Amino acid sequence: MLTALKFSPQEGTAGVFFKKYPQVGDYCLEVDIEKQAISYGNLIVSDSKTTQNFSQPENFVVLECVNRLLEKGY
Repeated sequence: MLTALKFSPQEGTAGVFFKKYPQVGDYCLEVDIEKQAISYGNLIVSDSKTTQNFSQPENFVVLECVNRLLEKGY
């Protein structure tokens, strides 16, 4: 899924993927496979961390939606 969304492996790390969005000032999302964590950066506010892990399949839908919004410049 991460490669389909055009995430790239982060150099010097194992299992960490990232994607930069030049449309929004090189904002970056990061996914850590080992820690099973999704980081939406410091500008996207989340009330809880329930969507920032791999515990529910819906969390990957949230990741894809955020990805699409950032690609459109939101």
